[in-house]
Amino acid sequence: MVRAGCRLPRWDRGDEVFNALLESSQSSVCSDPRYEVGFVGVDEFPEVYDLVEAIFDTRRPRRLFEWIYERNPKGVARVIVVREKSSRRMVSCAARYPWPIASADEPVDGVNGGDWGTLKDLRGKGMRQLQAEFRAGLRCEDPCLEIGWPNARAVAAGAADKVTQIGVISRMVLPLRLDERLQKRGWPAARFVGSISEHGRNAWLAVCRLAAGALRVESVRRFDAAFDEVTARHMATQGYWCPHSAEFLNWRYLDHPTYRHAAFAALGQRDELLGYCVVRCDGPRAWLMDFVAPADRVAVGLALLLRAVETAVDAGCEAFEFAATQGWQRRSAMRWLGMVERPSEMHFFATAPPASSVSADRFTDVRQQARWQCVLGDTDAL
Repeated sequence: MVRAGCRLPRWDRGDEVFNALLESSQSSVCSDPRYEVGFVGVDEFPEVYDLVEAIFDTRRPRRLFEWIYERNPKGVARVIVVREKSSRRMVSCAARYPWPIASADEPVDGVNGGDWGTLKDLRGKGMRQLQAEFRAGLRCEDPCLEIGWPNARAVAAGAADKVTQIGVISRMVLPLRLDERLQKRGWPAARFVGSISEHGRNAWLAVCRLAAGALRVESVRRFDAAFDEVTARHMATQGYWCPHSAEFLNWRYLDHPTYRHAAFAALGQRDELLGYCVVRCDGPRAWLMDFVAPADRVAVGLALLLRAVETAVDAGCEAFEFAATQGWQRRSAMRWLGMVERPSEMHFFATAPPASSVSADRFTDVRQQARWQCVLGDTDAL
């Protein structure tokens, strides 16, 4: 049973597991004699970064690669590569990042699916199958519980391989600059309709401020241990969830190398921490990345959301958005605010550890999205 105020579940053996997998893969033999398959160490990560850029035909800041592959407080990335023997070039990779995951109040070895792909000239030629054979043949079994937020191409590939259960993520939106959105669609009365909409929204937000009461909301410069207790008290669930510790929150948001995140804390009359949120303004959209508040005190959630919306308005964003798995249970304050559900193109998958590495009755419901409580901060895509 998950108890209010319990300690945050922690799994701190990420690097230990990685080292065991790295050692276990040394004697692996590939079924195709033209290739080698195996985990790579940190010293080979720069070559992986070059491969990822070639696969996706894009440039990514090196500091962003290093942040998620090497500086993750849960451990370094677990990267499987396929290497062509004749040229010694890497041709395919699958990266997974250690991630905080718990089943109720029990921490598990969790990973988040990351960069995966194959060079264009070898796509459709069995690279994914070689990686799967490699993982199946490890002497040291990989016992991780994996989640991921795939794009459309990866969704199709995962469904075809029948290795994941994929579901669409629930999305909620609050329009902020309706005039801008209507003008982009060529509406002749865009400014008039947008003006009316803005006045109506501002009037409703004023009502929400009254409902939020006199709660104080302040900016967060760094997360500390007090946030761990609040996260455990309000976010723990009987299903699966991602317990974000203060160390993780600082790394995920405040230490992000390319995006700026604004974090806010709601405080009570005695300066006690009641909840927190994190928002990122990215051009026309503001993303609510993290949100922790008591389920039985809508005013706390409203106060945090109002501060986040003000941040988005000041940044000139056209919409304020949030997305989470079906099991996320803090939508009441968002509905109060006027956020509405919209179709989403985001997907979620979860894959249980190999059956031989866990007891038969564990993780039987891991492929039910309603059992998961994850937010946008749990995707590597944002």
